[in-house]
Amino acid sequence: IPFATIKVLHKPSGTFSDSTGNFKVEASTSDTILITSIGFVTLKTTGFPRDTIYLEPISKELSPVILVQKKLTSTSILGINSKADFRWGLMPGDEFAQKIYLSLNTKEYCKIKKVIISMERFSNETPLLLHIYSIDTLTQKPSTELLSRNSFFSRGDFKMGKTIFDLGSENIYIEENAIFISLQWLVPKDSKTARPFLRMTNTVTDRLTYSRTLAASTYDWFLSPILYGKTTNTIFQVEIDKFEK
Repeated sequence: IPFATIKVLHKPSGTFSDSTGNFKVEASTSDTILITSIGFVTLKTTGFPRDTIYLEPISKELSPVILVQKKLTSTSILGINSKADFRWGLMPGDEFAQKIYLSLNTKEYCKIKKVIISMERFSNETPLLLHIYSIDTLTQKPSTELLSRNSFFSRGDFKMGKTIFDLGSENIYIEENAIFISLQWLVPKDSKTARPFLRMTNTVTDRLTYSRTLAASTYDWFLSPILYGKTTNTIFQVEIDKFEK
């Protein structure tokens, strides 16, 4: 399984599998290992009992579908569209997620068309993975992955200081009123790849951005920091089509 995330819990250690599914990580047989990958059930195991670790594909039972003609009500770009106040250099294993309210009423759903992320210093050697998460109603943190397969940003998605990722052909339909758009930098800590920079803003008062990193002892989400008395947020947007149910 390519580009799975491997985290050694309670230690500042973790890595990613390569394009063939191989990886190397510093861990003892008593360590708890968390392995996640889009489209697969998360696995938590103690040590490495075998040379090959298998992940179970996620299977979703689909409800019966009644086909009707979709009625498009509007197209909008939502999220944060601010001038960058500073930039944040990603470290290996960093992931940033921004909450985006979709403003859907009870009779609407939407299709994700594009994701727009303001950043700098992008290269073809920068493996950036897109995530879309639902929101945990209790913690308000990112929860369930809504994508079913890996979607990587490439050089062709980078234009004028932004990465614009077209998801129109993926047919991703959302009924939740808010989601998290997330960007994860998939390189091991000893990588020589030039790190990318996210453009950040402190002009939005709401704390909408969470992050997590393999360099921390836990792999939990935490709110972006308050710097100089101001909130910090990523500059992420999403373009959606709204439809009537």
